[in-house]
Amino acid sequence: MSGRSPRSAGWLLAGSGLAVALRRRFDRLRRTPEDVRDARAGRALGQALRRRGGVYAELGLELTVRSELASTAFRSALAGGLATGEPLPFAVVQQVLERELGAAHRHYSWIDPLPLEHSAVAQVHRARLHDGPLVEIRIRPPSLEPERVRTDLRRLRRAAPILQRWLAPASARPLLDDLERTVEEATDLARTGQRAAQLAAELRHDRAAVVPDVCWPATARGVLTLEWVPRFPLGAATAQGLKTDDCLATLLRIYAPRLLSAGAFHTRPPEGSVWLVNESVPDEALPGGQARLLVLDFAMSRSLPEPLRRETGPLLRAVAGRSAPELRGVLDRLAGVRRGREAGVDQALTQLLTSPDLAPVELLAGLLGDASRFELPPELPAWARSLGHIARMCRALDPTHDPTHDPLPALLAHCPKRG
Repeated sequence: MSGRSPRSAGWLLAGSGLAVALRRRFDRLRRTPEDVRDARAGRALGQALRRRGGVYAELGLELTVRSELASTAFRSALAGGLATGEPLPFAVVQQVLERELGAAHRHYSWIDPLPLEHSAVAQVHRARLHDGPLVEIRIRPPSLEPERVRTDLRRLRRAAPILQRWLAPASARPLLDDLERTVEEATDLARTGQRAAQLAAELRHDRAAVVPDVCWPATARGVLTLEWVPRFPLGAATAQGLKTDDCLATLLRIYAPRLLSAGAFHTRPPEGSVWLVNESVPDEALPGGQARLLVLDFAMSRSLPEPLRRETGPLLRAVAGRSAPELRGVLDRLAGVRRGREAGVDQALTQLLTSPDLAPVELLAGLLGDASRFELPPELPAWARSLGHIARMCRALDPTHDPTHDPLPALLAHCPKRG
């Protein structure tokens, strides 16, 4: 995707924006429902960003988790448009391995040419080391090499005025700052390996949590080689005869201290970050029917500042108790209500908290992402997205439970006390 002019980011965004605007205008004339218009616009933008790849696809992924910037229909369709890309050819994978590690045959006796998964950030292949163990190789695509990333980010920043028209009242600058931070973390796979080793040390006493070992001789900035652990998706728990309550307890035990006690959160929550371990011989140290969880979430690299971390407890308790006065008190302490919007905030909070269709975690994510009413520190919406990520994994483990069920009661025990 080289050979484009330095203005290519602007042309891409302007062209996509024009296509979206024309489509929406045409749909209005036909009186198409708004959610259908948003879905068509999101799909068109996702496909345009996917074709460009690299940082542009990463921008699309960033927008898919920003509920404050676009409707659910737009973001879902955007994600679909981004997900239809082709994997890297195996010849390109071999070139990346050669450049990062030297001759691949020095490390691997076999590499599966068919990828296990692929995304804008990495492509994953199974392989076997010369000394026997199976591993998985995570490979950074050439479109996210550091020099290209720096160039594309400069182009996107020059195109910020076009983005700004899409994002009002939010600002394009914080979005691009977050994008730069996310891409920097995701593209340095050696640093990801260090976070994996740190997480393994933190969870070493929990027999129900598995973090794969890093194969350091076959790891570099553009390649991460991990021990291969056979796995099932979380949604297979019931079909495999596993105790979902035990799996939920393990999941919350892994995440609650990090999210609440330490105030850690993702810049962007990763998909496919926790799995059920597929074991031919169950761990005898665990009760019968209890599964171990494979943890591949190495992206909780940011933390709330101490003053914000102290407010997470009152914030969660107010939402769990659906108390508008308590919630307004937290927002006032954070100076989070936009000037000129004070009059309607109490009524809006009451309406939101009395909604029977939304679980507390969904309420919190929607609340903190409402840029039209609230002007909160940017870390809080990102932290709420991590909380929502945990709630989605809980629902994946047990999709048949009451939709109002979520992990808040178990999480509240880990909330820090306000001083």
